[in-house]
Amino acid sequence: MLTITSDAADAIRHVVEAADLPGEGGMRISTASASLNGRGPALALELVESPDPEDLVLVEEDAKVYVDPIAASQVSDKTLDADYEPGGEVNFSMREQP
Repeated sequence: MLTITSDAADAIRHVVEAADLPGEGGMRISTASASLNGRGPALALELVESPDPEDLVLVEEDAKVYVDPIAASQVSDKTLDADYEPGGEVNFSMREQP
């Protein structure tokens, strides 16, 4: 199952709050048309007001992550992480679980 680091949970909470989403608001991971780096599965991250009915719902440290069923199979052995650029921009990444 996808795991979420504390850094990613913190970043998700901050971007959801900044977007002024309702209580069920969170980040959704879904499939995308093409991978940006040409490696790995093509995934998209987006802020949403609520999960789709078929989404897998993960909550880590009050951060809500919704994963569509197709993406769920692609990230089941991954960890979602995040780091901040000096200007405050957030970069999310997927890495293999230990």
